[in-house]
Amino acid sequence: MLIIYRWLAGGMLLIASVVAAISLLAALFDSVVRVLLAVSCPLGLYVTLLLGGLAAAIPVGKRLLKRQRVRHPLNPSASKAAPCASVAPSRRTSDASPGRTSDTSSRRTYDAFSWGDPPPTKKQFGYAMSLGAQLSDGMTKWGVSDAIDFAIEQRRQSEPATQAQLAQIEEFHGVLPREITYGEARKVIEFLEDHNLPCPFCKVEIFATDSTCCACGRSLRRLRIPIVIDE
Repeated sequence: MLIIYRWLAGGMLLIASVVAAISLLAALFDSVVRVLLAVSCPLGLYVTLLLGGLAAAIPVGKRLLKRQRVRHPLNPSASKAAPCASVAPSRRTSDASPGRTSDTSSRRTYDAFSWGDPPPTKKQFGYAMSLGAQLSDGMTKWGVSDAIDFAIEQRRQSEPATQAQLAQIEEFHGVLPREITYGEARKVIEFLEDHNLPCPFCKVEIFATDSTCCACGRSLRRLRIPIVIDE
């Protein structure tokens, strides 16, 4: 009977020791968790803020890097004090200019030329002469065709600008001082495609072709860029 009591007492002591050990481990684990949470919470906050800042800066950085273009020779932003764009006018083609016949060739007949192979047709020759295309010996029908295209393009330079050109200039925020020719409109459009200037709101560099600022997100719908046509 005494032996049984001793076994029971030993078992209860062992159980009490195990429970005490488990309680101690639980308390230790709870302390470690509390320390980790106290350290990781502000650290996580800092990491979140850092990642958020990078996420906001990366699109702007990419957009600014993308804007490293070669500046147009007519771009006034090279001297940042210039308030408006200056575009040289297209010159009317004279009789001695490329794409026009000289006094000598204009008096020559079809048979007076030494044509290449295949030669142009007489109808093609007559059309080229009516346009004032510059022709020379050795030309084939393809060469005469190119001369005709060039003469048409030269004539078009002095014609009024098309509605499509004027709409594109307006889309790029350009303001014209007067009616312009087809050739002048081409130069204005080429200029505006590469023209950069400070955003009127945040002063970050933008392009005339932008509809909103890539930095501040403000609309550029009311932006106006005066165009000066050199006389």
